[in-house]
Amino acid sequence: MEVASPTFSRVVIGDLPAKEVREAVVVTQHPCPRYMHMFSTHKVYFLDPALGPVLPMQYVLCYEYEQNTKDEDGKLTISARHIRRWGRVKEILYDIRPDEYASVPELTGLTRDNQFWPEIQQWENTYVVVLESIGYFAEVLPFRAWQKPREYHNMTTTMDRVRNAAYMEDLFL
Repeated sequence: MEVASPTFSRVVIGDLPAKEVREAVVVTQHPCPRYMHMFSTHKVYFLDPALGPVLPMQYVLCYEYEQNTKDEDGKLTISARHIRRWGRVKEILYDIRPDEYASVPELTGLTRDNQFWPEIQQWENTYVVVLESIGYFAEVLPFRAWQKPREYHNMTTTMDRVRNAAYMEDLFL
């Protein structure tokens, strides 16, 4: 019996020279509530390879869609687009297939989670960001121009700018 070799590449952030690692990167996720639950429960973040190459980073800053109530027509209103959560990155797994998740100790819990695993098993290759820790900002960082979240995806900033920003757009001045 032949054992298949992994096809994904693994980049451990702590093994890289500092000049090769960005400090903080804005990332978007939709549908937000499900993926933010995986973020909090399993300390993982998924990046779509179709959005382009992702260079290593120390932190991800999660742009969230917060669901509110249904309007009079029964439609769910979505508002409060902001950054609330952050994650400290341990490693990034590039081009990993769902059948390879079991070979990564940090992902084995996800493979046993019946709430998410059936969906993930259907995916193509993806990038998985494995997080060391996660946290929440005391106050959310809102967008002035909330209709433009994709413009900020994968943009680099610093944690000092995050601490001093009033709005998301202040991260890139």
